[in-house]
Amino acid sequence: MTPDPLGGLSPQDSTPASGQASAPASTPARESWKRKLAKSPATWLLLAANVVVFAAAESNGSTLSGATLMRFGACERTAVWGGEPWRVFTSMFLHIGLVHLAMNTWAMFGWCEAVESRLGTRRFLLIYLLSGMAASAASVLGHDVISAGASGAGFAMIGAVLVLRYRLLGGLRVFAADPASRRTLVSIVIWTVLGGTVLHLDNFAHGGGLVAGVILTLALTTSTRAAAAATGLIALFVALAVAPPQRLRDSLVGGYLRFPSSSEAQRASPP
Repeated sequence: MTPDPLGGLSPQDSTPASGQASAPASTPARESWKRKLAKSPATWLLLAANVVVFAAAESNGSTLSGATLMRFGACERTAVWGGEPWRVFTSMFLHIGLVHLAMNTWAMFGWCEAVESRLGTRRFLLIYLLSGMAASAASVLGHDVISAGASGAGFAMIGAVLVLRYRLLGGLRVFAADPASRRTLVSIVIWTVLGGTVLHLDNFAHGGGLVAGVILTLALTTSTRAAAAATGLIALFVALAVAPPQRLRDSLVGGYLRFPSSSEAQRASPP
């Protein structure tokens, strides 16, 4: 059974006043798979889509091959800026090898389920899909590699859970002292260090997804106006990131904006 990243907190939970004792929480009953499916249908659908895309790619080549990855929608700067901006969307459903798919599926289920069950399917999908595109866009701007995978959107879910936990705990001081929140923040740091050194993960995608997830969840749990503004801001970032540099220079700042040159990617980097 996948643990609840929110630690069983509900909006009715409150922190005992200083000196008060609190009764231990009862152990929640295990939920049936049918109930889990009913609470988070989009989570199951997205993970199923990842498996289907992986199977289709593997049946037509190897997902460890750059050529196969590009054929099935991987994200790469030259292709995106050359007229294929849709890759910032399709790449989040494609994985580089079975291990990559298995790790993302195992790691992301609990986070996605927690966000969807608390925010509802529509808001969950908005955060997941828009943050996933923002993650791919950050990868395009950050480096010139072939990139694929759902973990940019997965980091957005981690950011969303942190925001929800902050909201439920009721303040920054309580949140900073919360063991579960601190463990999550430490894990983010550890994975970022490992991703930039030993594992060669796409930290640009991870960071972009995390920031987008935090911004969108804060806005969606604040007001309709804030939600609209945050959605527009993230969408604008994605649109600017996928615009060819020359066209962007010509249309925005008359040549003062500078982008790194683009060359054909030589290696694959799973986010």
